[in-house]
Amino acid sequence: MVNLKSRRVLGAVGATVGLVLVVTGLVYSGVISVGPTLTCIGVSGSTRTFTIIANLGGFNDSKTQAGYGVWPVMNVSKCDHVTIRLVNNDTQTHSVVVGVLAMEPLLVPSGQSLALNFLAYKTGHFRVYCTVTACTVHDYMQNAQLNVT
Repeated sequence: MVNLKSRRVLGAVGATVGLVLVVTGLVYSGVISVGPTLTCIGVSGSTRTFTIIANLGGFNDSKTQAGYGVWPVMNVSKCDHVTIRLVNNDTQTHSVVVGVLAMEPLLVPSGQSLALNFLAYKTGHFRVYCTVTACTVHDYMQNAQLNVT
């Protein structure tokens, strides 16, 4: 016969196992994001480097693209190490962020270039854009894209 103390221990173990299974299911289904550290464990991604030039023509002369189309477009694989070098040839400060993957703005003063480094830990299409709203070409620095497959 199982005593009361044993029942409590078995109940606690059962509840813990159940919770672990629920959380595992939520992570596996994508409801809970595990972030870059856990997602790419054991995966050897490539190093990918891109250069974006910010000037009066937008990002890589995006102002000359038809309408407000997506430009420039960068393609990488999941778990690649990505570097986006922002060269600021404009007289204004500009920045670059990558939706979800690198949300801390990299501010680049006029005449300088800096690099944004991050891990492409999630698949999808991610907007790459400038967060400095006071610049005169801001609208042309809103529609770059990083595709992670």
